[in-house]
Amino acid sequence: MYLLMVKKLKIVLVCLYCLFILIACGATIPFQTYAPTSDSNAVVYVYRPYRFAGSMASPKVYLSDQDLGVLNAGTYLVTEIPPGEHEFLIGKKGKEWVNWAPDTIQQRVNFDAGKVYYFRMSLDLSDVSMFVIPMGYVPTVMSSGTARVKFDMMEPEKAFDEIQKTNPANTDDEADEEDEF
Repeated sequence: MYLLMVKKLKIVLVCLYCLFILIACGATIPFQTYAPTSDSNAVVYVYRPYRFAGSMASPKVYLSDQDLGVLNAGTYLVTEIPPGEHEFLIGKKGKEWVNWAPDTIQQRVNFDAGKVYYFRMSLDLSDVSMFVIPMGYVPTVMSSGTARVKFDMMEPEKAFDEIQKTNPANTDDEADEEDEF
């Protein structure tokens, strides 16, 4: 009788532990708006809502040759820039390695001083078909078609609702600090 109760208690504790881990993995850092250092600059957010399909692809984001960082699914990047025309480049530059198969996006935007801009990046996988091929003991997932990248300027109200469900992205500087021993 005692052993049965201990066994049930262990099962309950393992289930509670697993539940705690699942909740912790889904937690987001509360979104905080970025306060610009000068009213003569614009603030730019680039975010990518989480979606499981395509979540392993992680492009780099550049704004006028400034490396903002890697934009993983469910993250955002923020920067402050002077007003004027600037060019986004999303994907990869030159021969650098980035986990990104779709074409690189280039888009020019004119920014006004004192304004906040929100850009959403997403993958349109409507043309991609996925199927499983049994190969021995290990089924292999194959796909056909092409993912299309969407990069849109968003209205602040909609963007604010979506960006609150994301986390800040690690910049290259932060990633380098984490790798140091």
